[in-house]
Amino acid sequence: MTTDQPVLSLRAVAALAHVQRPVVSMWRSRSADSELPFPEPVAQRGRAELFGGDDIVSWLEASGRGNNPDARADVMLHAQPAELFDNDFGDELEALLCLLRLTAGERVGSTTDQIQDLAEERDPDDDLLFSEVVRAGERAPSIMRYLSRLVDASYGHANALEILDRRQAHLSRDSATLTAEAEDLFGELTAATALDVGASAICLEDVGGHAAAIVAAGIASLREGIEVDVVVSGDDALARSARRRYVISGAGPTMSPPAQRLVIGNLQPSDGSTDVGVVLDAIDNLQLEQTDADRVVIVGPASALCDDLPGEAEKQRAAVLRLGRVRLVAKLPAGLLVHHPRQHLGVWVLGPEGRERPADRRAVMTADLSDVQMSPRAVSELATDVVAALESRQVLHAFAFATYRPLVEVLADGGPVVVPGSRPRPAATSDAEDVLAVQDLLRSARCDDLVALDPSGGSTGGRITVEQALRSRLLTLVPGVRLAAEPLGSGSLRLITSAVVQEQSHPLHVDPLDPGVAGGRRTEPGDVVFVTSPRPRAMVDRDGMSVVAYPARVLRSAPGSGLVPDVLADVVNALPDTARQWRGWLLPQVDPSAADDLGAVLGRLADEESELRRRSAALRHARSVLAGLVADGGAAVTLRNVEKHDKHESQHYAERRVS
Repeated sequence: MTTDQPVLSLRAVAALAHVQRPVVSMWRSRSADSELPFPEPVAQRGRAELFGGDDIVSWLEASGRGNNPDARADVMLHAQPAELFDNDFGDELEALLCLLRLTAGERVGSTTDQIQDLAEERDPDDDLLFSEVVRAGERAPSIMRYLSRLVDASYGHANALEILDRRQAHLSRDSATLTAEAEDLFGELTAATALDVGASAICLEDVGGHAAAIVAAGIASLREGIEVDVVVSGDDALARSARRRYVISGAGPTMSPPAQRLVIGNLQPSDGSTDVGVVLDAIDNLQLEQTDADRVVIVGPASALCDDLPGEAEKQRAAVLRLGRVRLVAKLPAGLLVHHPRQHLGVWVLGPEGRERPADRRAVMTADLSDVQMSPRAVSELATDVVAALESRQVLHAFAFATYRPLVEVLADGGPVVVPGSRPRPAATSDAEDVLAVQDLLRSARCDDLVALDPSGGSTGGRITVEQALRSRLLTLVPGVRLAAEPLGSGSLRLITSAVVQEQSHPLHVDPLDPGVAGGRRTEPGDVVFVTSPRPRAMVDRDGMSVVAYPARVLRSAPGSGLVPDVLADVVNALPDTARQWRGWLLPQVDPSAADDLGAVLGRLADEESELRRRSAALRHARSVLAGLVADGGAAVTLRNVEKHDKHESQHYAERRVS
């Protein structure tokens, strides 16, 4: 049998006939002794029997089986030459299909020599297909005939390529394959960045051929608003394949880039590994080749682009950032990779070097979207943030996701580039306005007598990650004790569990001699107990002498650290649910001289809040019991001493202010 004979597996027969796979087996068995038996297989590959495509179509038409009246026209969408079932001819098929695209409407030739001569004529420098056509050898004519029929049946070269891709999918598992949502996201970012260049034409450069899906989505998002050429850098097999695919889809490529370039680098490793050094070296090389007229969009693992890095890797990333071309860094939500749905991707957008600004005034816009659903609106807002960051409109633009970080701060911190949970402030306000706002809030809560605010006496603090604070011994991490079983809940020692931190239960009181508890370290007053799952939560243990049960843990501030327990707990409780990388949490660090006073004020306000909650719960319970009591006829009720009660409350408030 020659490769001209298209064949079908039983699964392909079912797809052609628009039925389930078991139906075909039933047809085959029930028709075995009839006058119109199911066709015999014409070949076998491994355990798979293969059936002639024409035989199957004739049988479907004669028997009236199936639900596809257009089976004869559709057979080439499911059939292929038998030898392609168990051989990887992907590059050769792609090259010959590309040659068909380049010679659309022309006579291709019917012999191997004629096809190779045509390939050399269309690809004289062997940039994309000549070597692969030669490698097809004597199979080339029959494969060309098959591909011609496939193009006709699928109504176009690009559709034919999609069919070939689906058939070859089982031969590879590319870890960098993007979901449709990711392609739309990166397409919008690419289009926004391309339009920001302001040129009537732009060249999209696909680095190494890894960003074909992103480039295609970007071209689609531009909607013919700008003339686009495509260039693929590199000369390995993947780059050659990318060039062929662009030709087949009708997008190019050109072989030499014009002055205006948008470079797209997809640095997500195809094998699923993450070599931070390789990723950062690739970015560094792109920066060195970049001119001030170029823009660069880089997609890669968030662990390398956004998150905290150890030692030498952090220094390498700092060296890349120090050039000052990186304008925006974004950490994206999980679920954008087909084969790694839990992995996060990151994006870097690079612009001109920014020599017009002194080195100490350069900045990076960072955005944490790790917990954001990338709806069309969110994608559009991120694209707008990208354009504003490229145009250095950090002051004028109201960023939806990105926050301003001075480059010197990013380099000095040595922690994550994208701070977990960071969000832009809703609106810029002055310190004086904030003071007035706080005073109004305290007054409405009748606590303004407890707090004295002096706008002229403030001192500037800073921010520090948990990891940096631990390294500097400003914080101490105390692990929770692991309990074999939950204690019975009777004794003199307070036990703080994860449920307690999440305010789902009250602390247990256990026997200090219970197994697991006896050897556990006790908390100290002011310890911050925290959990990360199912969401970040924290509480301050004001009394100490408690035992904390794993998975809850303790952060203990060192004297003079400027890390106020109540501030730490409030920051953690305000984090998004997905910000579970606790070592990267960014904590406010106040001036040590102000820390004690701030701690005392926040502690007292927390006590007031607890008392209000206690009173609120008591009043709620009283209302419920009272309503039932009166309804059952157990008592009558009237309102009394309203003026006396209000006068007493006012007098108590006034006395507290005077004291």
